[in-house]
Amino acid sequence: MKSWRTMKVPLRSANMQRSRQRSPMKCASGIIVHWPLPASKNFVMCCLHFYRVKRMMKSNLSRLAGNLYPRRKLYLAVWPLLLILSVVIGGCAQEYKLRGTPYNPVIPAPPIQGIKQDGTPFDLTSLQGRVKVIFFGYTFCPDVCPLTLANMKGVYEMLKEEERAQTAFIFITVDPERDTPERLAAYVGAFNPAFYGVHIPEDELTRVKKEYGVYAEKNTQVASQSAADYLVDHTAFVYIIDKQNNLREIFAHDAPKADIAADISYLARE
Repeated sequence: MKSWRTMKVPLRSANMQRSRQRSPMKCASGIIVHWPLPASKNFVMCCLHFYRVKRMMKSNLSRLAGNLYPRRKLYLAVWPLLLILSVVIGGCAQEYKLRGTPYNPVIPAPPIQGIKQDGTPFDLTSLQGRVKVIFFGYTFCPDVCPLTLANMKGVYEMLKEEERAQTAFIFITVDPERDTPERLAAYVGAFNPAFYGVHIPEDELTRVKKEYGVYAEKNTQVASQSAADYLVDHTAFVYIIDKQNNLREIFAHDAPKADIAADISYLARE
């Protein structure tokens, strides 16, 4: 019997060693891994463990994203509607309100026909598509009329260029006996050459005053005045007519320029 000290362990053949070294291992992902040396097995196992953890985390994140996606999709679908709704509500809340005394209901502007300061015919309907600003007065007026025309001059200057092109300022005399077209041209032109000065015959003027609610009468009670040197007592309102020839509002003759200009700008865009 051989002593265990002298017993030799049979050496593995080269083929057996290569088979041992190339023994494959298939991981859960289906990847076949070979390791050349037994010492590298621990390293490969660590890599496989890391891969499994990473894959598990990715799967969990995918499920979490899947749960959140319907909410995100709903949000993306709803927020444009909310934006539109907020704009509509905001627009309703900021609906423009005319600053003068409005006509309620709105009524068509009564027709006005006469002669302009240059001697050509005037017809209110020919100005459709423009905002009309009308004032009734006379050139011999010592106070209210020049103040009103100066106010209208200031309103005109506050408007933008395109708004001026869409607006007509009209001065209608309530004293056709003395206010000839030539006199109107000099008087109105001194404030703004773009303004209309309109002369209406007496009989036609009576109808226009009645339909617009204008009061205008000669005042001959002052002893120092001659028959040709008289005043005219008259109402002093500024009438605003829209582009469709509807009476929209009236202002006092001394109303703030900014209020009148703001309403003209609004009606010019309407």
